[in-house]
Amino acid sequence: MRFLHFAHYLHGDHLGSTSLTTCGSRGGCGGAERDSVVARRLYHPYGAERYAEGALPTDFTFTGQRKTPGLGLMHYGARYYHGGLGRFVSADTIVPEAGNPQDFNRYAYVRNNPLRYTDPTGFLTEDQIMSYFDVQKWEEVVAFFERGGALEGKWGWLETLRIAELGDTIYSFENYEFDIENLPRTAQAEEMASWQGKLVEREGQLYIQSGETLVSAIETAPQRGNAYGVGKSVQNPMFLGPFPNDLRYYHTKFDFSEVDKVGAALDIGSMSADYIPHPAAWWAGKAMDVTAIGLSWSELSVAVVAGGSPSEIVYSGGGFVLDMASLFPWVGAVPDAFSLGWNFAWNTRVYRSP
Repeated sequence: MRFLHFAHYLHGDHLGSTSLTTCGSRGGCGGAERDSVVARRLYHPYGAERYAEGALPTDFTFTGQRKTPGLGLMHYGARYYHGGLGRFVSADTIVPEAGNPQDFNRYAYVRNNPLRYTDPTGFLTEDQIMSYFDVQKWEEVVAFFERGGALEGKWGWLETLRIAELGDTIYSFENYEFDIENLPRTAQAEEMASWQGKLVEREGQLYIQSGETLVSAIETAPQRGNAYGVGKSVQNPMFLGPFPNDLRYYHTKFDFSEVDKVGAALDIGSMSADYIPHPAAWWAGKAMDVTAIGLSWSELSVAVVAGGSPSEIVYSGGGFVLDMASLFPWVGAVPDAFSLGWNFAWNTRVYRSP
C-alpha cells in the first residue's frame, strides 16, 4: 500500500493480522531504508496489543480488521469487537449452528477459539466460509483450485475470498501484469478494473452484485480476469491487491487433531484442583495424576516393547516423568503445566497451505 507517497509492505501472521510493516520504496520511506522495518505489532490471542513499535500506515490491525482510534474497538463489518474483552459489543443476529453450544453465546468471538479461527465479517467463521463451497474441510476448498478442479489455477481468487468481507468491492483485472513497484491505489483500481461489484450473500450463497446483476462468487466471477483486488467498504477506503492467479498465497496452519485430549484433560483438571482449597479437590487432583501416570506408563511400555521410533519413546518417556513428578506435593501445578505443554509441542502439526 502507499502511505505519504511511499510504498509500504504489510506482512500478516497466520490469522491475517498486520504484524510487520516494511519500506517498499526504492528511495526509502522518510528516513527508513528500503526493506527495513517501519512498524511492528504483536497481539494477545483475542486481539489486544501486547507490543507496539513504530507507526502503522493503516488502521487495519488484528485479523485485518479496522481499529477505531480512541475507542479500542475493531469494525468487523456487522459488529464492533473489543480485543481487550475478547467479546463483541453487540449480539450476533443469528445462531450459526444450533447444534454447537458455543454458538449460543452470541457475544463470543469465533467460538472462543481465536488461535484457529478469524471472523472477517462479524458473522462468519472459517468453517462457515467452507459452507459456500459445500465442503467440510479446508483441503477440499483448496482442491477446487488445484489441477483438475473447477477453479484450477485461480489462486488470486482464493486469496481474494480469504481477505474480503461482505460489503467490500471486488475488482477483476484483465491481462494484469504484476509490478510490486506500481501497485494501484483505490482510484486507479477503479479505472483499471474490467469489472467490479459488491460482495453479498443471498440465501446462504455468495455473490458479486454488479448493478442489478448477481454473479456467483464460487462459479462464475473467478472466470473474469487473471487478477483480483478488494476495496474495503469502511471509512478511509483501502484497496488490497491485485492478487494474480499465477501466484500461490500461503498461510500458516495449526493442526491439533493428534493432541492427546484425554491427557490434556487430566492435566488441566489436576492443575485446577491444586487451586481449590478443599481436601476433596486435592484428592481428586491426585487421582487424576495417578490415572495420567497409568496411561503414560502404558504408552511408554507399548513404544518400547513394539520397537517404536526414538521420538515416540522420548515423547512417552518425557510424559511419564512429568506425570510422576506431579505426585510430589511441593511442586504444585508445575509438572502438569509442563506435561500439557509437552503434549501440545509434540502433537501439534504446523504447516503452510493456500
